[in-house]
Amino acid sequence: MTFIPKPPELQEGTTEHLARTMTKEYVRKILATNDKVIQETLIEMGWIPPAKPEKIMYELSEYGYTLQMNGTIHKSKTPSDEWIRAGATRNSKNSAILASKRLQQSLMLSALAAELGGETEFVRGKKNWSVAKDGIWFPQYTLDYFNPEKVYITETFAIKIAAMLNNKEFKL
Repeated sequence: MTFIPKPPELQEGTTEHLARTMTKEYVRKILATNDKVIQETLIEMGWIPPAKPEKIMYELSEYGYTLQMNGTIHKSKTPSDEWIRAGATRNSKNSAILASKRLQQSLMLSALAAELGGETEFVRGKKNWSVAKDGIWFPQYTLDYFNPEKVYITETFAIKIAAMLNNKEFKL
C-alpha cells in the first residue's frame, strides 16, 4: 500500500495554518493518489476485476505479393486497400505460396461441404465436426476451440467427406 506523506505545513502548523496553505492542486493530488491506491487494493483482493487494456488495431502493411482466387500470385508495388483489408497480401513469394495453398484447400473443402449440404457454423459447447489429415483423412470434432481455417460440417458429412478424400473421389 502507498503511504501518502503529510506536507510540512500539516506537521508544523495548526488546522488554520493548514487551511490557509493547502492548495486545490494538492487536494486533487491526494484524492487521485488515494483513488489509485484504493483501486489497486480492491483488484488485489479480487473484489473488482483489473481494467481491460485498450484494444489496439493492427493494420497490415502494403506487401508486394497478392493472392488471387484462382491460386495465382501477382507481384504488385501498390496493392489495393481491398486486398490489404482482405488479408490477401504477403511480404514474400514463399509466404504467398503457402497462404495460397491453404486458402485454396479451404475454399475447395467449403465448396464440397456446401454442395453436399453439410456446412455448419461453429457453436461453442457443441460438437463441431471437420476433417483433418494425418496420413489419411479422418473426421474430428472440437467443443470449445474455433479454428478460422477449418470448415465445420455435420458429423455425417465429416465421415462422408473423409471417405471421399481417402478414396480420391475428390481432391483438394
